[in-house]
Amino acid sequence: MSVVPNTLLGELFPANVKSKAAAVATIFFAIASFSVNKVYPSVPNYTMFAFFALTNLIAAIFTWLYVIETKGKSFSEIQQLLHKQK
Repeated sequence: MSVVPNTLLGELFPANVKSKAAAVATIFFAIASFSVNKVYPSVPNYTMFAFFALTNLIAAIFTWLYVIETKGKSFSEIQQLLHKQK
């Protein structure tokens, strides 16, 4: 999952904040990965499967509702779309 947000960083953020956004995303996913690795051994398999299924469902709904299509658009067009959503 961390590949998708890192790909979006290059598309959505201007150059002056891109490095800070990448740092925040990397820290967040490192903490999430650490947490999953610590919790996984003590939880039954079906519970982990249900948790990840629910997480993916929520992520799919969020993506469908809030992530804009950037294919074939220039950076300025993407920025205009983002400012319209506010």
